[in-house]
Amino acid sequence: MSLCKQALEQWNGDVERATKALEAISNVKATKIAQQVATEGIIRATIDPYGQFGVMIELNCETDFVARSSGFVALADKVAQHVLLCKESCVSRDETFVDGSLTLAQVLLDFSFFVGEKIVLRRVVGFVVGGSGDEETSH
Repeated sequence: MSLCKQALEQWNGDVERATKALEAISNVKATKIAQQVATEGIIRATIDPYGQFGVMIELNCETDFVARSSGFVALADKVAQHVLLCKESCVSRDETFVDGSLTLAQVLLDFSFFVGEKIVLRRVVGFVVGGSGDEETSH
């Protein structure tokens, strides 16, 4: 909020110019975050209510501090649940819709801005519960 206020003060209340300045700041921040290495994280798994199909995801971030946070765990659970609901059809980060209007890439980027770290969906594995292992899919 203080960045918004500062931008408005800098541009004498001109909302359009302040918005452009904030967009430039967010682009710089996104570039810096994208260059980081995300090696910490968690693995989450979930199974459908009928006990027939499951998914396991690996969601990575830069520090174990963020990986252990309740917000990151909740994000990983949300991503795993969403992938489970749409199965293999939604593995693409640009075509997956979470919460109706956002793509998976946008949700991860929003959380990345919130914590200031790179967030990466590293792996997705779908499996048939009780299967022989031949039914596994990995992305």
